[in-house]
Amino acid sequence: MIRFGLIGKSLQHSFSKQYFTKKWAELGLSETYRYDNFELQRLDELDALIRKHENLRGFNVTIPYKSEILAYCSDWSPEVEAIGACNTILIQRTGKDYRLKAFNTDVIGFDSYFDYLPLSISKAIIFGSGGASKAVQWVLKQRHISFRVVSRLKLSETTLTYQELTNKHFREYPLLIQTTPLGMFPKLDETLPIPYDELDENNILIDLIYNPAETLFLAEGRERGAKTWNGELMLINQAEAAWSIFHQADSNS
Repeated sequence: MIRFGLIGKSLQHSFSKQYFTKKWAELGLSETYRYDNFELQRLDELDALIRKHENLRGFNVTIPYKSEILAYCSDWSPEVEAIGACNTILIQRTGKDYRLKAFNTDVIGFDSYFDYLPLSISKAIIFGSGGASKAVQWVLKQRHISFRVVSRLKLSETTLTYQELTNKHFREYPLLIQTTPLGMFPKLDETLPIPYDELDENNILIDLIYNPAETLFLAEGRERGAKTWNGELMLINQAEAAWSIFHQADSNS
């Protein structure tokens, strides 16, 4: 049986295993493929994992390893080269040796929101500066949408801190994208330290979190008339893109 999986630090509530297991059952492929969660407390455990499971052909990557894992990869897709983060890995084996190839399907997942957003959107604010934020930044650049990144620290002259946010920013940058883990299950009472009372019906909020379906960030926006989207759309589309990579590589092997 061919195996794929997910690596990260805490995977108790991950989406991927359930999604791929159900998908393969619907396609009649349950006897061909299986998907497992592999919790790694340190990334230097990866080599032993790959050597132990000789039928492991690839895996998805989640927090906190999306950037760190690139040090273990021999080949990077163009998106990974530009972003510096990945979420999908192919294992290319030659006897007992192997090479890892890195892809980023988060960009495909996030880009799918623009099938539903107004064409007039030209400016956005991104909360967070990690791997997911970098994927969002890449998509916005491809779509020629200007943006400001908001972070706890002043990372550059163009980065805003949360203390610097004002009503002016929410008017000038109507699309607000939340890329941090704040509000993710089980810490449902956490949210961004932003002036929510400045939001109104002109704002659109996207939270990349999918569990819970509505974070406090989205609830605060909805109560003030803003349009809101959670992370499910991105999650499904990035998983479909990952499956295309896995399946094509397996078909060509």
